[in-house]
Amino acid sequence: MKQIRFNANTRLSASATTLRTGSTGKVATSMIAAMLIIAAGTTGCSKKNREVAVNSVSQNNPIQGVTVPVAPAPSAISTPSVSEPAKPKKVAKKRPATVTYNEANYGISFQYPRKYTLKTGEKAKLNSDAIEFPINFVQPGGATIAAVELPANSYLGTDFYSAFLSASVNRNLTDEQCRQFAEPALAISESIVTTPEQSDAKPQSPAVTNEGKSPTKVSIHGTDFWQVESTVEKTDTKYFHTFQNGSCYEFALGLQTAEPIDGIDPVNRDEVFAKMEKILATVKIKSEATSEVAASTAGHPTDGSH
Repeated sequence: MKQIRFNANTRLSASATTLRTGSTGKVATSMIAAMLIIAAGTTGCSKKNREVAVNSVSQNNPIQGVTVPVAPAPSAISTPSVSEPAKPKKVAKKRPATVTYNEANYGISFQYPRKYTLKTGEKAKLNSDAIEFPINFVQPGGATIAAVELPANSYLGTDFYSAFLSASVNRNLTDEQCRQFAEPALAISESIVTTPEQSDAKPQSPAVTNEGKSPTKVSIHGTDFWQVESTVEKTDTKYFHTFQNGSCYEFALGLQTAEPIDGIDPVNRDEVFAKMEKILATVKIKSEATSEVAASTAGHPTDGSH
């Protein structure tokens, strides 16, 4: 049944007002009564239709009292961010503090501090002042093959000028000749030198005589050497000879000092020679059979231990 919306109160009020002003009261009364009947019928029909609709839904859904859960609104799911794998850090490789020198032709190898200066080839003959390193073979024919110099600033505030270790070889000597030196060590006199101006007779530098001093035999890290020490002007040099593979090997350790100046202390001589003797202790001389394998290979420094 089609529902008709009718505002009975409004229409009734308007009609009543109009009819009261008219002349026919009976007609107005009949019209009001008809309108009330129509409004009542319309209201009853709407209520009945609502009851029928509710009953129909109840019959089609036999399950009563069941609460259907309402799914919660989906929340925003955070997706974990995938980070790139961390790149491995570059580890700076520390270079070893010492370098190994190898000379295959003569079979010599030794280690020296990286901060020292190595000279080979033609440069090995000369020091930083372009002066030849001293050689002390009893016969000519020796050749300097390598030299190591300490940094010039090794002993600041002292009279230190330079220090070196040089390696030379003479293949023309016998074992007996290798034990000899062209400049044997000078003997030191125990006498005290004084001058007329010194009334208190304070001791001066020991006098140097011309009497030669015989070489001494020493063993350094398993290698036997014949040793002498010579002093020429401001240069103090220790020479070490060893005979192997039919050749005489010489290692010279030298210290040169500058002219004395007021306020400048003398360098610790023993400390300087101790550094060079550490290099000498690493010297290795390969046997002749091993060195012949690479007889034509030039010497070169390499990193790491030997």
